[in-house]
Amino acid sequence: DQRAPDSQHLLLAAGQRTAFLVDAFFQARKQAKHKFHAPLDIGRVANCIGAHFQVFAHRQARENPTDQKKQQHASRAYTEKAQEQQQIGDRIRFYQIAIAFNKFNETAWDGLIDAYAEKGEDAKANQTRREKMAIFGDTNAAIARIIASYGALQGTLKLTGSGLQFTYATDADGDSTVENEMKTMAGKIREIRPFEEISMTAVGDTNTITGKY
Repeated sequence: DQRAPDSQHLLLAAGQRTAFLVDAFFQARKQAKHKFHAPLDIGRVANCIGAHFQVFAHRQARENPTDQKKQQHASRAYTEKAQEQQQIGDRIRFYQIAIAFNKFNETAWDGLIDAYAEKGEDAKANQTRREKMAIFGDTNAAIARIIASYGALQGTLKLTGSGLQFTYATDADGDSTVENEMKTMAGKIREIRPFEEISMTAVGDTNTITGKY
């Protein structure tokens, strides 16, 4: 009976397999001239990607923005493929793959919930709904706390697909100081959720600055 002496070996193996799956996915898309093709064995792909990706995705996305964009792209592609499926079971599997690539894909979460409900699996639909609320609720609260450490949030957080918009009151003086503050804040927010674009407006005593990061 041989067991891995160090959990890092398992993490590394998961990362290597995940990187292979992501690269293989995009190579297939390129060879097919951007036409998406469904895997031959949907269930096997879902299990394989989900098992290895969940372990590695968060740290990989934080360390490599290029991989992060690939993951978001793959998640959107699997979501689109799920929406094309006539069989409920196939829709469920594709939505699960999409979420495995990007747990902040709200469209995939909603599609998965609807698919479970349509299939009559209310318990799974409710459980998935709770999981979605836990992820998005906790995330938004954490982002609000980051903003509050720099100034009061004005209005609400606006989520636009893979982007974030908000306005806050800043106590910082000078344009360069405010811009550095906004850049730092954007970096901290991306540690919580990997938005593709963060647009924020800082309202000071004498001026207002808007930036995209």
